[in-house]
Amino acid sequence: MSSVVTSSIDAPILGSVVAYNDNSTKVAVSDGVRVVVRGCRPEDAATQGHKEEGDVSSIVVEPNVGVVTAMCWMGGMFGNVLCCGTDGGVVMVYAEPPGAPGGCAAREYVLRCMLRYSTSTVTCVRRAPQSISNNGGPMVTVSYGDGSIRIFEGLVGKMHSRGGAQTGIEFLDSVDGVWEVHSVVSPIGKPDMGACICFDWKACEGETAVLVAGYEGCCPQIYSYDVKHFTWTHRDELTPSDDAMSTVSDIAWAPQLGRPYDIVAVACGTCVNLWSISGPVDELDMHVIATLEHDAHVWQTRSGRRVALIERYPGIK
Repeated sequence: MSSVVTSSIDAPILGSVVAYNDNSTKVAVSDGVRVVVRGCRPEDAATQGHKEEGDVSSIVVEPNVGVVTAMCWMGGMFGNVLCCGTDGGVVMVYAEPPGAPGGCAAREYVLRCMLRYSTSTVTCVRRAPQSISNNGGPMVTVSYGDGSIRIFEGLVGKMHSRGGAQTGIEFLDSVDGVWEVHSVVSPIGKPDMGACICFDWKACEGETAVLVAGYEGCCPQIYSYDVKHFTWTHRDELTPSDDAMSTVSDIAWAPQLGRPYDIVAVACGTCVNLWSISGPVDELDMHVIATLEHDAHVWQTRSGRRVALIERYPGIK
């Protein structure tokens, strides 16, 4: 079994990376060198409150992997699995061990594996749609500072020895700890695209999954994945009519909720543009239906029945 590095703590942690699980009963906060997992009430999480309850877990980040820059929970059928990306290009996958105590927060997390496929900074980590899985394993999407996006899939029920055929993965546990690259979304070749800052998935419909990605040096790009043919295609871009867009800080694809069109929230500087997207994937109709202005920089959006916006004020990192 891999090393388990956790402890109960009382001291608060001031972190710049935050991730809630699906039902908002757990929140992970990182200051870069450690990750604290706390239990919280769903009603508090919905308003970004900090009324924690239950046990507290502290994960000390492995040495020589860099500082934590992005996190996400896997959730769903895979339980409490936390993925942490670093500025060294490494993604660490932590999970509760079998038989872990219940409650709002687990007492310990086990480092299952480290994904080492790049040396560029991990800028965003999010769960990928299970519908594009090749073998039913957990799916995680990772964007990097070099502009690339990789989708990883865990190989469920397969045994592999340490240092096996999947070059680039360090196997810390041979049981449900083996992941491989499912597919790669390469930059489309525009000049000065820069880093891929953020992205979000639309729920997969039929044999097509759609991804919107925000870049440092250009407008958000729309890609589609053909589940049947295992291929990615660049479809379009979200270009505001005034042609004035600062670097995108976050993107959230809203639940459809019966509308004849989709809504994508794109946070740029102090405003959030709400885009209407409709039509077939090869002939999209897109336009801005609303712009939400704020007094401070918007750095995170959360999709749900309502769009939650988190503002970062000057001096807060």
